[in-house]
Amino acid sequence: MKTLKLTLLTISAVFIIFCGFTGTTGILADTNQVTIENKIKPGPKYIWVAGHYKHNKYGKIVWVPGHWKRI
Repeated sequence: MKTLKLTLLTISAVFIIFCGFTGTTGILADTNQVTIENKIKPGPKYIWVAGHYKHNKYGKIVWVPGHWKRI
């Protein structure tokens, strides 16, 4: 009886490990895609600057999202 329980437990554990956890989890997110909902021009002297990479004051490259800039 003890051997039967151990065998069933082992077979079910192996089944769960190899067949129970399949597919992608979606943990990794694509951080480069940004959608802007509001593209209403805030004034006549504004232009839209698209998102881009820029060096900060420490020399590290950082992502600057799109924004309106007054000209």
